[in-house]
Amino acid sequence: MASGDKTEHDNVKMAINRLPDNIIVIAASGNVPDCDRVTFPAWMPRVMCIFATTAGNKSSSALNPPPLRRGYNFAILGEAVQPNGNWDGPRSGTSYAAAIAAGFAGILLQFSWQPLSEGEHDPLNLEGHEKMKLIFEALSMDYRDRDYDCVCPAHLLLVISDGLRKQEQRQRIRSYLSSVILIQRR
Repeated sequence: MASGDKTEHDNVKMAINRLPDNIIVIAASGNVPDCDRVTFPAWMPRVMCIFATTAGNKSSSALNPPPLRRGYNFAILGEAVQPNGNWDGPRSGTSYAAAIAAGFAGILLQFSWQPLSEGEHDPLNLEGHEKMKLIFEALSMDYRDRDYDCVCPAHLLLVISDGLRKQEQRQRIRSYLSSVILIQRR
């Protein structure tokens, strides 16, 4: 959800709370100076609130409202985003960060749904708010900036080594993601 509001909407709140556990809701936190606090529905516990980072994976003081006092304050690229040459210049906002976070979550889910390779025994299940939150937490652990948990998708590349075949790289990433889910849930 790229939009937010300072006012809570009962219908939206009810719809989000009724979603099955395997559905992930990602929402923009809201942009400064328009927002002096996180907007609705991003502040809901069932929603992954997303703040913006710079290209250097530092929290964007120009865009982010103050962080939430509970849980995680995930941030991902949202400042000076230019996805293709057809735009008349870069765009910035937590709404762009929310779209990038949703796209990254989608890629992780698609990766987890791939058929098992020879030698792999356990399916990888990343579905659901809690599991995706664990993955985002692990990918931001070493990248905290002020009170924001800056998600670094490239951190996944640190678990693979040069010279590995694609299948071995895939198995290492699957193993890493599985271990994040198993270790954090204990």
